[in-house]
Amino acid sequence: MSISEENSGSEVGFLAAGDQFADRFHIERVLGRGVSGIVYRAKDLEAGTTVALKLIPATVKNDSAAALRINQEMRVAFAVKSDYVINLYSCFTTKDYIAMVLEYVDGTSLFDFNEAGTILSIQEISNIGRQVAKGLEAIHSAGIVHRDLKLENIILDQDGMVKITDFGVAILESTFQESIEASQSSGIRAKRRATQKGTVVGTIHYLSPEYLLEQKSDARADIYAFGIVLYELVTTQFPYEYDSMKHLVYQKVNEDPVPPMELRIDCPEWLNDLILRAMARDPEKRFQSAREITNEFSSFMNQIPTDAVAYNLRRESGLTLQSPRPKKDNFKWLKKQWFNVLLLLAIIVLAGMNLNFIEMLYYQALTVLQQ
Repeated sequence: MSISEENSGSEVGFLAAGDQFADRFHIERVLGRGVSGIVYRAKDLEAGTTVALKLIPATVKNDSAAALRINQEMRVAFAVKSDYVINLYSCFTTKDYIAMVLEYVDGTSLFDFNEAGTILSIQEISNIGRQVAKGLEAIHSAGIVHRDLKLENIILDQDGMVKITDFGVAILESTFQESIEASQSSGIRAKRRATQKGTVVGTIHYLSPEYLLEQKSDARADIYAFGIVLYELVTTQFPYEYDSMKHLVYQKVNEDPVPPMELRIDCPEWLNDLILRAMARDPEKRFQSAREITNEFSSFMNQIPTDAVAYNLRRESGLTLQSPRPKKDNFKWLKKQWFNVLLLLAIIVLAGMNLNFIEMLYYQALTVLQQ
């Protein structure tokens, strides 16, 4: 993969709304700041589309570890093609920056949902979980371990489509060589939800026990992190309570979390078991592939109770939620919405062979019809 050279009058530093970068990208606003750079929402003036523009200071080339991390991020992003993973369109360098042009997603991170106190229904969580599993399938099929899967790195767009993002610490499995300080060392410094720099790779709250103990990391480490994501979505809380990083590491290595169904009464047993199996401390006892998790979700989603029933159960378990919508007469609703139904069928026909999109529509329909 080569990176093209382009000239830019931009100086190193923060770009403001209205600035133009590389004579092509009109900066609209900041989307986020990460370890390596700043991500902007920008208008591609040549293509006429909105993109996410990640700008990394060119001085990163002087830091061999950081340069390697960014190079791997680009290689990984180019290697994965999936409807459930953010696409990388192109890369280029200027005098002051390394620029990555990424797919822009108009949506909300799952972390923001949790922070806002949003209680998602079990049907919604299952629909999200199935899509994340599909994204992980694509990532792992490319021989890649994400290594930083967490609520912040999963975006839900306006159509209910999931996008996995941020491959800043992802690795190609065939080239993995990494080290970490001993888990009991005072050298482990971690801020809640912050991706670690240096020898600790990933966000410590989502790191698997085998990585903390032996610095081993394969696709099953992503499955462990996915289990924590699901646990947080179901219970709205982190699986462990701790007073220090040392205490957290000890719990992750030696203790099992409280089962989700004990914290949320409408959590079905199959989802409870799925989460705990994904979070198993022994990687051999976890799901061995993301495809297995996808199949689990597909098998059980039609068994989920309606929102009206689930609301009462959630209320009994102490969780708060807006009042459920009245149960629809689905046949009468379909008769009244015949034009929308025909339009939906036309969209599916026009979608052609985009099977992931059609599949997503099917599970979205399940969610609507069960309300």
